[in-house]
Amino acid sequence: FPVTIASVKEPISVSITPNPASDYLMIALNGVENVNVKMVDALGSTILKEQLSGSKKINTSEMRSGVYFLVFDMPNSKAITRKVVIRH
Repeated sequence: FPVTIASVKEPISVSITPNPASDYLMIALNGVENVNVKMVDALGSTILKEQLSGSKKINTSEMRSGVYFLVFDMPNSKAITRKVVIRH
């Protein structure tokens, strides 16, 4: 009998700490590379837009206190959205 081994894709995980944040956000991605990430405020205005691979520290000290959303756009997968609170 022929045996085939199917490759198992590592599940995609997003870690954002600390939340709520005041000075910085640490974003860590597993299971995916080269992700487009954008941060939008509660009104939908884009605050930040960049490409991410692995992990990234984002300075939030100049951002206004409030609720923001991080949208991770990944190739061959649906987008992941996470809510972040900035509190000073």
